[in-house]
Amino acid sequence: MKPEVRNALPEHWLSELSSKLSRAPSVEAVQAILDELGATSLSNGQVESVLRQLLDATEHKPLLELVLAYGSWSCRLSSWLLKSFPKHSVDEFQTFIHCDILERLSHFLLSLPCTFEREAQLFLSEAKFQVERIPRILKYMADFALDKTETVDEANSGDFVTGRKRKQSHRKHARKMEGQNSSFKQQDLARLNVTDPQTKEDASLNASILLDTLKGTFSQCFDLLQKPEVYGTVQSMFVVLVSTNGGNHRDEKKQQLANCSASEEAPADVTPAAYPCIQPMKAALYFESASGFGDWHILISSRADRDLRGARRSDAKFFEIILKKIVELSNGQFSGDNQKRLTKPDVEFPVFEAKMTRDSRLVYQIDCIPGYENNSERQAIKIFGIYTHAQIDKRFWDSMGYQLSKKGKAYRDRCTFRNQPHDKGDYVIPPATFRLEKEVSDDNIIPELPKEDVDEIHSLLVLEKFVTLSKELLKSGSRHLALNASVDPQEKEIIEHTNSCYVLGRSGTGKTTTVLFKMLGIERAYAQQSEILSVARPRQIFVTQSRVLVTRVEESFSKLWESLEATKKSEEELRELAGQQKLQKEGDSVLYDVDDDVTWKAGLPKKFSLLKDEHFPLFLTFDRLCQLLEGDTENAEGITVNGKRQLVTYNIFLEQYWPHFPQDLTKNLDPALVFNEILGVIKGSEKSLSHVTGYLDLGAYRDLSHRTQHLFANHRHRIYSLFRAYMDRKRKRGEFDSADRTHRILKAFDAAGVPGTKIDYLYVDEAQDNLLIDARLLRLLCRNPNGLFWAGDTAQTIAIGSSFRFDDLKAFLYRLEQRREQGERSATQSELRTFQLAVNYRSHAGIVRCATAVIELITHFWPYAIDSLAPEQGIVDGPNPIFYSGWDTNTVDYIQFLSGNSGELIEFGARQLRDEAAKVELRKQVGDIGLILTLYECKGLEFDDVLLYRFFEDSTVDLSQWRVVLNLVKGATGQSLSAPRFDEERHAGICSELKFLYVAITRSRKNLWIIDCSDKAKPIKTLWESKGYIQSYVPGSDGPRLAQSSTPEEWATTARTLFANRRYLQAMHAFERAGRAREAKISYTHSLRDTARSMQIFDKMAISAKRDAFCSAAESFLECSRGSEGKERRVFLHNAAECFEKAGDCDDSMKDYQRAARAYEDAKEYNIAVRLYEKTEMFDEAVRVTQSHWQEVDKELANHVRQTAKLYYLKNREFGKAKALFDSVEEQLECTYSFRDYARSIQLLGKKAIFAKRNAFFSAAESFLECAQGAEGKERCVLFHNAADCFEEAGNCGDNIKDYRRAARAYEDATEYTPAIRLYSKTGMYDETILVIQNHPQEVDEEFANDVRKKARLYYLENGEFEKAKALLDSVEEPLESREDNIAEGRTMETIDALLDDKEYVESKRWANDLILQGLWESTSLSRKIRYPTDRQLAKDTDAPAPHYTPHLHFFSTGSSFART
Repeated sequence: MKPEVRNALPEHWLSELSSKLSRAPSVEAVQAILDELGATSLSNGQVESVLRQLLDATEHKPLLELVLAYGSWSCRLSSWLLKSFPKHSVDEFQTFIHCDILERLSHFLLSLPCTFEREAQLFLSEAKFQVERIPRILKYMADFALDKTETVDEANSGDFVTGRKRKQSHRKHARKMEGQNSSFKQQDLARLNVTDPQTKEDASLNASILLDTLKGTFSQCFDLLQKPEVYGTVQSMFVVLVSTNGGNHRDEKKQQLANCSASEEAPADVTPAAYPCIQPMKAALYFESASGFGDWHILISSRADRDLRGARRSDAKFFEIILKKIVELSNGQFSGDNQKRLTKPDVEFPVFEAKMTRDSRLVYQIDCIPGYENNSERQAIKIFGIYTHAQIDKRFWDSMGYQLSKKGKAYRDRCTFRNQPHDKGDYVIPPATFRLEKEVSDDNIIPELPKEDVDEIHSLLVLEKFVTLSKELLKSGSRHLALNASVDPQEKEIIEHTNSCYVLGRSGTGKTTTVLFKMLGIERAYAQQSEILSVARPRQIFVTQSRVLVTRVEESFSKLWESLEATKKSEEELRELAGQQKLQKEGDSVLYDVDDDVTWKAGLPKKFSLLKDEHFPLFLTFDRLCQLLEGDTENAEGITVNGKRQLVTYNIFLEQYWPHFPQDLTKNLDPALVFNEILGVIKGSEKSLSHVTGYLDLGAYRDLSHRTQHLFANHRHRIYSLFRAYMDRKRKRGEFDSADRTHRILKAFDAAGVPGTKIDYLYVDEAQDNLLIDARLLRLLCRNPNGLFWAGDTAQTIAIGSSFRFDDLKAFLYRLEQRREQGERSATQSELRTFQLAVNYRSHAGIVRCATAVIELITHFWPYAIDSLAPEQGIVDGPNPIFYSGWDTNTVDYIQFLSGNSGELIEFGARQLRDEAAKVELRKQVGDIGLILTLYECKGLEFDDVLLYRFFEDSTVDLSQWRVVLNLVKGATGQSLSAPRFDEERHAGICSELKFLYVAITRSRKNLWIIDCSDKAKPIKTLWESKGYIQSYVPGSDGPRLAQSSTPEEWATTARTLFANRRYLQAMHAFERAGRAREAKISYTHSLRDTARSMQIFDKMAISAKRDAFCSAAESFLECSRGSEGKERRVFLHNAAECFEKAGDCDDSMKDYQRAARAYEDAKEYNIAVRLYEKTEMFDEAVRVTQSHWQEVDKELANHVRQTAKLYYLKNREFGKAKALFDSVEEQLECTYSFRDYARSIQLLGKKAIFAKRNAFFSAAESFLECAQGAEGKERCVLFHNAADCFEEAGNCGDNIKDYRRAARAYEDATEYTPAIRLYSKTGMYDETILVIQNHPQEVDEEFANDVRKKARLYYLENGEFEKAKALLDSVEEPLESREDNIAEGRTMETIDALLDDKEYVESKRWANDLILQGLWESTSLSRKIRYPTDRQLAKDTDAPAPHYTPHLHFFSTGSSFART
């Protein structure tokens, strides 16, 4: 029972303590706060109350551990816990506060970021075991003591626990207690120094012993917790960090201000950051054994894993038999049937078989593996597989034994040693533990192994992965969960290293594996500590250049994590997980370029600062990381991102830049190495950071050390001229490269600091593929100076754009750390350790030796060119590479090498050549068989069989330079052969050649052939022969055939690898050999796109050709999409759309853009589709997409398109479509006003502009009229006025009468009668003019009205509308009235007199003139008419305007009045 609390403390003591600690600026301040606590005032009852409140209050920080570790309460609380530790309440122990606190302390100390001595580490591991197991065993002992006649239960076969036979009553009790003892086994009792109880007294004695053990552990935990280095670490967790940025003083000041601001608002229980609370844990490599398994760890090969899963699916009974046998072995039951020697007696290393059924055997070996809880090595069982009698080849297992015996005498002795059984006469053997020692191979002589055995051993020991058989595996059943592969001691050391480190290793040495488990260890530590502490999730980022590698590592990590979580899932959840994995496996069969998947990482925010804890751990390419950072750094103090500007990759440099450089500069230069020099040295080196321009000037470049930058030491003026040409062309094209991007982001960091929350742990793989300046960018992102992991291999730096060694990186980062520590108060960096991985898990020893000899040459002559590492080692021996030479280059018959024993041509892995020219030549000689790759194309690929063709013959380095390698060849007498003296400048080219050679050799896993007949090959061949590293064959010798034909499945696997590495034509070739027509078509389609991208544009014909090429690729992608589903279909549609868009870019073809838009829409990339629909004025489609997919379309883009579409519809008078887009009349009005402004802005620079301006005003007017229909009062008048104004402006553009008339009507509707009358009269609409005057006499100026009436009267007279003219007489003065009367009554002369006397109106004289001419015409004879001047001539002579009227003959009489005239 829980002790009763007698006294209560003040209510708010805990919140006050938390508040004070939340503001502690230093460790000293934390100590002062703890010292202020009053110990003397605590009674025993208050002690328990304090402990319980601290225990319950540690949701945010480890307050309990802090108070127990230091201060005035520390001794009081710990003393009470030890004095009151329960002695007899065995069955209720788990209800005591002591149990809770002990469990808390053991977990806390184990995960604390402290470096404990080995003895303390062993104690903590044992304490963890005791705390987890003893409380359950105590419960079991208490229950056992209830009935002394009942004993320990028999193991249930379902739990795979073995034990002695019991009586029926005992088995009944065992079933009752099955749930209690399933969590421990007999070995647990032995480890705790107690025995299996047989009586009640035994159980009680065991309980007392176990309680004393726990009390002693409790006391030791307190002693450890109260050590200065430990409580100092705990206290540092409560210090409020002043600065978390690793930048300059400006960053620190900004962070201080931010912290001050945050402290005013944040509550006292702010969740602490992951660092330094979360540190790597050794349990990263530990998987708990399944229930019933013994102390022997079981490792199973991939084959054995497949055998187990297959049996579980198809034959449950056989699966139970297999598992039972494995359980027996795990418990050390090495009976005659369980450990029968399979190898011959003279084989020093035994391989065993265990009998399961009459025809089935389990084949295994005893191995030694690193212990996961201490620095020791322990015996384990490594299962190779499940075999039938017919499948067991004893000769092969003898070969396996011979191979394993080569690992050294110490290894053989440890594996063959056996402990004594626990009980005399028993065959149950516990595993032995040894002190961890470095393996040293000896010169043990073994028989030469058959080649076929060597290949199989290489596959089983090197290419197969051994994993722990754990409860996660058994829980997963037939589900394919990734489990932890076994690691060697050196890998284990890297994984458990708690500080920053560099990991160097050649290809295939396990660098990436160590990254995976380090990340897993951090996540497991967080998962464990988050149960007792509230702490932020650790922000871990894995970064590399290759998206393929990122994807693979992320998938591996996810599968490992799922394996760990499998034990927490129900059967239903596991079935769901199996379904997901089945879909994923089916998805693995799809074929597309991962970089074309625009949905990759689509769930991430657009800015680095917006990343949240749930996004981590994060696996990114360096490019994707830079995109996130650019989202934050845009417009940072004038710094802008590049937007849609193109990044200059090596392919773009090769295709779009290199051909345009002067030939005298590019002659005999490798473009890849030049690009490497430009980015890696001139723009991406450490010294470039000190130049404002972001690159070295000519003087600085010329002064670089010839030793450290040897590649172009004698051609620096030439290279710098190429650099200037490159920069000039890049500027004109508006492009940028990776160095520009990094410099720009660093500049933004200097201006505004690192955006958002920094990360806790950074892992950079293949670091040699980055620029050196990228390292500074990455370092600034990590706030933890001890959380950096850099892995790579500088022997592989034929990667384009990279040019540094790890020594350079280490020196650079060291200087960065010095500046950081001088400029801010924060954690200092522990000494960085460099690890070297020398065991090659890819190639056998025969190939590795050849590659190592090449590395030795580089490090001997150019020690500064690559990092010096320990010699590489292969796990398994293998055949030496074969060197064919001695033939005439022009007459060599390659067919003899490429044919099998039957004389038929074979297909095998790959042939490597130096360049494209050699590739074409070899293809002519051997035809369309096999894969032919250049050295650059094979980078990153692996093949079982590789042929290296004419590497030396095609070398640009001459024989005299190659002979320098002979300096390392010893003759028969031990003297060096005749060789030229090494000259650094003269032999600089050899260094790059040797790097190429290293990469070429290490592509092979099993077989390597070298064919080279040139004299330049002799020096390196002589070197290899002197060391016994190759087999040489010359004409006349019966050399071996190169390889066996590859199967279709092997071709398909190779093809996918080639495709993943963008070797599309080679992939097509391989798919065709595999009989995969669809995949071959996909590969060919991708090659079409590559061809289109690489085409140069020189003239119109080239533009047309490039457009046609992109269209062909687009059409082909569309064809591929029709037979695809899911993501594959979307990617192909995206590619088709992109190609159509590129085709449109060639000649601004709207048709291509439209096809691109449709394809983007089909690919569900709605934003791009909408932009292109808008670009091609397909607004119906653009609006449809924004409405149908409003959740996927960017809101800002949707609003923009909506507004543009409204204006477009207004412009084209599609008012119905426009109206449908308006949410209200007010919105329509706003848009109309905008459109009117647009119309006013059009400049009249030509007929097209006049026409466009007129249409724009007309459309705006129509829209105003539509808005006016539903308006009232003053608003209605305003809208009609705007419509009228726009109609009038439209009329002004082309003096269009129709537009003026519509303007007049709109003015009239707007009650603006004066402009209405003006426009009516201007367009001859006098009926409407007079009507407006008559209807609105008060609103129209009288003088203006009279003037208009006169014009109307004249107009009517001219057009013969006399009645209308007469109707206007009543309102005109008398003289004019009499004139009208005279005309009407035939008194024409009187009318003429009146008109001539009229001085007011200009038209009067013209009218009089017309009347006179009319009369003269009528009274003149025909002959006189012929000679009479025309109206226009007369008008010209009299300075009067020519008449524009139709004669009104009935107005005049032929009386005497005309005679008088």
